[in-house]
Amino acid sequence: EETSKEEEDAISAQIVHTLHCIAFAPDCSRIVTAGHDCTARVWDAKTKEELVVFRGHASELASAVFMALFSPDGTLIASVSNDKTIRVWDSFTGEEKICFEGNAPAEGSIEDTGFFFAIAWSPDGKGIGGSLYDNRCVILDLATKSIGRTFVGHSGVVLDVCFSRDSKLLITGSDDKSLRVWDVESGQPLWSRCLTHQVVSVGTSPCGTHIVCTIERGMVLVFDARGTKTNTFKADKTKARSLCFSDNGEMFVGCGDCSVRSFDPLTGALGKVFKGETRWVTSLCFSADGSSVAAGRADKTISCWDWESERLRFTVKGHINLITAVAFSPDGSCLASGSFGDVVLRDAASGTEQRRLSPFPGWATMLWFSKDGGRVLASSEKAGSGDIDARVQEDTAHAESGRPEKVDAATVVCWDVATGELLTPLDKDLEDAVGQKQSRDAGPSGRLCIDRTTHHVITAEDDVLLIHAIPPGRSYCCPELNQAAPVACFSAPAAIKTARVRGTRLCVGLEDGEVIFLEADLLRA
Repeated sequence: EETSKEEEDAISAQIVHTLHCIAFAPDCSRIVTAGHDCTARVWDAKTKEELVVFRGHASELASAVFMALFSPDGTLIASVSNDKTIRVWDSFTGEEKICFEGNAPAEGSIEDTGFFFAIAWSPDGKGIGGSLYDNRCVILDLATKSIGRTFVGHSGVVLDVCFSRDSKLLITGSDDKSLRVWDVESGQPLWSRCLTHQVVSVGTSPCGTHIVCTIERGMVLVFDARGTKTNTFKADKTKARSLCFSDNGEMFVGCGDCSVRSFDPLTGALGKVFKGETRWVTSLCFSADGSSVAAGRADKTISCWDWESERLRFTVKGHINLITAVAFSPDGSCLASGSFGDVVLRDAASGTEQRRLSPFPGWATMLWFSKDGGRVLASSEKAGSGDIDARVQEDTAHAESGRPEKVDAATVVCWDVATGELLTPLDKDLEDAVGQKQSRDAGPSGRLCIDRTTHHVITAEDDVLLIHAIPPGRSYCCPELNQAAPVACFSAPAAIKTARVRGTRLCVGLEDGEVIFLEADLLRA
């Protein structure tokens, strides 16, 4: 059924947090979502009405519900959170039926295992397969409310689990680069295959004759029931994130380029391609008082939120190319965005365009306002100009020597905010830019350094955000950081593209276009 723009806006207004998982009921009449607000919610698939909210995961330990799935008969929902529990609910009333706790020695508990990672219902509805961060897998027996079987053998976290169609086999894929098939009754491995990259997703064909997995680098591998590889094909140039089958045997793969592609699993022949816009967050900024956050995306949109309420003020499309820089005026009333060839000024409350500034030479790599808010400046990077690795080395050398970062006046364009008139940048305008540019330096252990404070460095490695403490008297790229463990980390639901910090507030931009708000008290000066 087609959804109107008004209906989409109404649904979006209800969902104010990142969604980690969406799943249909067996009869397709309802949808369950798992969110970053510590809830799972059930919706009417036709009317879009919210039917039930499951709030049992909400606690000081929890920050999100990562997965929620209907049971095969649709009467129950299982959900998993970083509060170290798997909870089973009545899908119609919202009543909590069972809580499997991560380390409480009570009935139905799983001792000393920590966090659950992935779950799957057995097709007979009698059990739930779950993977744990200590590399084990378990089957939770709903009748006894206890562990039915434990599976030990992986040397890395199991990223996905599924059952065979007859519920007799458990299939697991791990970041130890192995695919394993287990006998559910005995708990023993039947066969395993060592692969070239971590196994991201696993599944079985509707007829049950083949086992399929996706691995990093966009590859799909197909095995028969005995473990003989029958086909290998590339679904995407970068990543094949997830897979599922339709009832007629068609396989659908979610790819790293924001597309969903269908394949014949036996031949690897490509069917339909469902392509969405590339939405990753390319730039972020805080207002001076930290009350507002703005994001620019690769789909050419700019969004602005109120930090305290997380209310989205607006999302607008205003450039021909992807957004490369965003900045607030000192008083927070004006929002500037830059792309290739242009800079636009908007009202920060409504998103209304106020002024489109004169043609700009190249990509706007950084935007900032003068301290009085009367001038806006942009630093350009012309296509093909210079070697970025050389510029990173130069920036790192400046940091190690204690000298301030440089902003080349030859690359800066300056405008009068009120009139749009081109001005000559003042020396103090260039000084204002020192420390504002978003770092491209190599952080600890070669990770991308995406922001820093006086005492901390914020880095990212794929979907993990890490906070490192800078040793007293040392710079942000000193060798000691390579040996020291991060003081805090956060696992995001998608690859991290950028992040910004203001005091104890962190906003994180993801590859899927989402922006996450975090409070990090350890950043307090």
